Amino acid sequence: MIKKRRIFFLLGLSPLVLAFVLSLIVYRAYWVPTGDMKPTLLVGDYILANRAAYGFPALSCSLKLCKNGIPPLGKLPERGDVVTFLHPTRDYHFIRRVIGLPGDRIQMVDGHLHLNGVAVPQVQAGQYSETFDLEDGSLACLNAPVALGEECVRNRFAEAMPNGAMYHVLDIIGETKGDTTPEFIVPDNQLFVLGDNRDITADSRTDPSEGGVGYVPLDHLVARVDVIMFSLLGEDGREIRWVR
Repeated sequence: MIKKRRIFFLLGLSPLVLAFVLSLIVYRAYWVPTGDMKPTLLVGDYILANRAAYGFPALSCSLKLCKNGIPPLGKLPERGDVVTFLHPTRDYHFIRRVIGLPGDRIQMVDGHLHLNGVAVPQVQAGQYSETFDLEDGSLACLNAPVALGEECVRNRFAEAMPNGAMYHVLDIIGETKGDTTPEFIVPDNQLFVLGDNRDITADSRTDPSEGGVGYVPLDHLVARVDVIMFSLLGEDGREIRWVR
């Protein structure tokens, strides 16, 4: 009787173990170290990214299984997806939002995103307030100059992609670097990405040689960000951020 119970227990446990192993294969956990994706992702967020969402592109392409940068069972990201990818020239992962797919024309005009010659709808969505730190720089605050520890106020806008994806971005009123750009035509097998913290982010608007990201090759794509698991505050990361 004891042996039978043990067998039944192991049989019942096996699917759980298998599910756990598969979850480790499919999902990858990341800690967000910078504010480039504020207000969507905050410093201290711990997120889960789905490597299966695009068919395990990094692995499949390294095994020479991709066609035009897309794995056999993969697909292109959708505009508006938040993704992780390997930086084109540096050996570490970035998190940004997909804005342009191969063949798309992207341009920033006075802080407004244009996709294929049409302005992406953008409406004011209130203001975003946080305690100022050195990362963003006080010039990114509407109430600049701001001292460390004081409240920094930013403009928050809602953007809506043609496919229905909607998200918030931060931007100050007035011309800043990256607010007006030439038109970018996304090459084959590449992506154009932006950070949601538009004034303080390294993204496809700037070439990697100048500290940016440039175009992201499809075979550098790693995963789609699906879940914020939890978030920590403070320099030592010991305080939980309860409101997310």
